[in-house]
Amino acid sequence: MIKGHVDDNLQARVPAALLDKTERRFTLSTIVDTGFSGDLCVSIAEIDKLDLTFSHSQKFELEDGSIVAKDVFWGQIIFDDKKLLVKVLVSDSSDTLIGAALLANKKLEIDYTNQLVRIRNSRKKK
Repeated sequence: MIKGHVDDNLQARVPAALLDKTERRFTLSTIVDTGFSGDLCVSIAEIDKLDLTFSHSQKFELEDGSIVAKDVFWGQIIFDDKKLLVKVLVSDSSDTLIGAALLANKKLEIDYTNQLVRIRNSRKKK
């Protein structure tokens, strides 16, 4: 289970460890963003500190409907005690986001009253 917290801006935050090509570990405080369908979105300031493998540039549609081209890199993340290969999108934002692709087989609980976030494995209903 992954445990996090709700910050003062009411954002659900969980820790994640990103590994670069040399296996250097960077612990990040990420915002859970269920509106982002990808794996991980890292700020341009953070990506400059990492040695990741460039994959490609891709066009994305933003919330306001505008289309932007962003660089995508390959990286590894340790999430729920598992090492996973992920696509890392570079953003102009200062925030690092965990997207819905990493939550696909998980149960997400956000308890705003107690400022707690929990992500755990989910079992399919029969």
